[in-house]
Amino acid sequence: MAAMPPYDPALRLIVDTVILANGERLSRLRRDKLQFEYFHSEVYMNKYIAYCGLNCEMCEARLATVNNDDSLREKVAAEWSALNGVTITPEMINCVGCRIDGVKTPYCASLCPIRQCALGRQVETCGGCVEMNACEKLGSILKNNKECMINLSDCIIRSEQPEDYAAVENLIREAFWNVYRPGCSEHYVMHVLRGDPAFIRELDFVMEQGGHLIGQNMFMKTVIDADDGRVIPVLTMGPICITPELKRKGFGKKLLDHSLEKAAEMGFGAVLFEGNIGFYGKSGFDYARNFGIRYHDLPAGADDSFFLCKELIPGYLSGVTGVYQTPAGYYVEDAAVEEFDRSFPPKTKLKLPGQLF
Repeated sequence: MAAMPPYDPALRLIVDTVILANGERLSRLRRDKLQFEYFHSEVYMNKYIAYCGLNCEMCEARLATVNNDDSLREKVAAEWSALNGVTITPEMINCVGCRIDGVKTPYCASLCPIRQCALGRQVETCGGCVEMNACEKLGSILKNNKECMINLSDCIIRSEQPEDYAAVENLIREAFWNVYRPGCSEHYVMHVLRGDPAFIRELDFVMEQGGHLIGQNMFMKTVIDADDGRVIPVLTMGPICITPELKRKGFGKKLLDHSLEKAAEMGFGAVLFEGNIGFYGKSGFDYARNFGIRYHDLPAGADDSFFLCKELIPGYLSGVTGVYQTPAGYYVEDAAVEEFDRSFPPKTKLKLPGQLF
């Protein structure tokens, strides 16, 4: 299991508040579990989300402030002056974040209409305002920054629990049905992989919005059989999916990036799997061939554009060439898939253009 993070005083207060509110006395183990789940959820990291949904964490004005970097202050002041057509001096570039107590830029402190409105309405973010969807002040930001809508939604990423299993399998079935073949097998694959020794429970995630499951992702341990005789531990990933009605709205990338970040934090070196470079390339994936890694059982010269790789540790695959091995658990019998699928509501299988099988 991943290492427990050090106790955060603010988080301890939150947990203690939960205990007092429920009139319970929780064991240290249960307290640790609460902290672990909270630490690994998106909620813990949302202190940098501004009222409008922009993420202040990597804002250069904040970075210049927390690092006391005058050269970066000068750069930001020049860029913002040109962008806004007003004079902004380096002395104005001091801000720790929109919703964090501390210094703010003059605009953020008193001129930003969105921040002033949110403060007046006493909402945590604009996502808590009933007029958000009709708000003209917020509209231009949401139009040009898709991630803002996700940040403002009541969306969290957490570990999958046993009570989620049936709902997750149904979610996967809905997402993959008739996509790659008539019907699908991915929901059964997920069912099987949970019991596989290569399954990584700490990297088994679901995404929720408003208490409803809208996405999932998981990882498995596997290896590269290197040409020099070494066996290189790596990860593979999936199934990964977002509920069909929320596809192409940025939720998938948010789930993917969160999952990859957690895998990197656990010390894994690289992820290899089958996917579309058009989507996964936005999260740092490249063709596995560019790392010298070949797909098992694929004839020389065959199209390998589906086979992708991302290093989680820079240089992890440097000097490595070899063959990637798909974990055996991904191979399932059609008859077993059919039997498992009978436990779900009937759906029509269709042969559609573009399917692979």
